[in-house]
Amino acid sequence: QRKYPGDERAASLVKQVEESRERGEVADVTATARQVDDLISISAWPRARELAQQLQQRHPDSVEARQLLIRIEREHQTAQDEQRRRMYAEIQRGVTRRRWEEALVAARTFIERFPGCEESSALCMELPTLETNAEIEIRQKHEARIMEFVKYGRYLEAVEMAKKVIEKYPGSPQAEALRAQLPRLVELANDPDAPPARLRLDD
Repeated sequence: QRKYPGDERAASLVKQVEESRERGEVADVTATARQVDDLISISAWPRARELAQQLQQRHPDSVEARQLLIRIEREHQTAQDEQRRRMYAEIQRGVTRRRWEEALVAARTFIERFPGCEESSALCMELPTLETNAEIEIRQKHEARIMEFVKYGRYLEAVEMAKKVIEKYPGSPQAEALRAQLPRLVELANDPDAPPARLRLDD
């Protein structure tokens, strides 16, 4: 067209090329947006962002391509905020129900995933209390398990778990009580004819 500025055929060719380019851009944007929607539905944010960035590189003047990348960032932030609220609520439910071990695991996961936010700062201050209560809960579970073993005459398993509790929590009330009971448990474990017994541990 520059060489033959007055040639209608040249102008027509330019128009055809431009229309073809526009159709290709629209098709590319549409297809990429569909892929991005599928990736967002499974929370594959890095891949969705990568596709949108590649689209923008192919069509740097495309408003739709820029808007797609902006939408991904906005929806990702919304999803992150929702996940943060849901996880924090889960921690609070664990605390309310006194399910300390679950609350502690969830709190540590939250702090790792959302460092620096206000909720993480608050949870960091609560961690020592959660850890203490979770340890008590774990010890009580071990205690209940040992008593269950004894109840059904499974003395070898009771001795094994008692030794683990004493080793891991040497200063706990359970460890102190188990030290006193351990010789009797060992005696029962070595007696194949020993009947089921009852074990009492004072916290």
